[in-house]
Amino acid sequence: MNVMLTITLILMVVLFAVDGFFRWKQKKQLDVLLDKLTNKLAAHDYDGYDALLDSSQQAIPPFNFAFMKLQGAAQRGEVHIFKQRLATFDKLRLNNRQKAAIASVAFTFYTNRDSKADALVWLDVINSLPGEERLKKEAKKRMAEVEKSIRHSA
Repeated sequence: MNVMLTITLILMVVLFAVDGFFRWKQKKQLDVLLDKLTNKLAAHDYDGYDALLDSSQQAIPPFNFAFMKLQGAAQRGEVHIFKQRLATFDKLRLNNRQKAAIASVAFTFYTNRDSKADALVWLDVINSLPGEERLKKEAKKRMAEVEKSIRHSA
């Protein structure tokens, strides 16, 4: 066998191994970060969650980063912070699956606060998305529950 061919094959195997190791290490670090973030949300440490998320922004893709900020704001329950975080998605190119995820979080946020007008806006967004039949069905069911709740409290 040719010496150059042998050296080339050995280098290729070494480079694939090194690449695999770095991908594994990066995934491990991301898993640790996600565990820490989950623990902070579970403990209702929203400021710690935001600080940790902000310090890790480089390791998280832009949509995922913005979506995690949105979920943190939804759990915090403050409408003005939620609306600010929701506005960050206007700057991103989104596919239909991402739009559906955002609409689902926003719809749930507003229905949990019995904000019928805002919930209806997000229900329209959900209904305008192609596909997503399960989400549409669940949203309609939840909206009926909200309307029933509003009628009983009035």
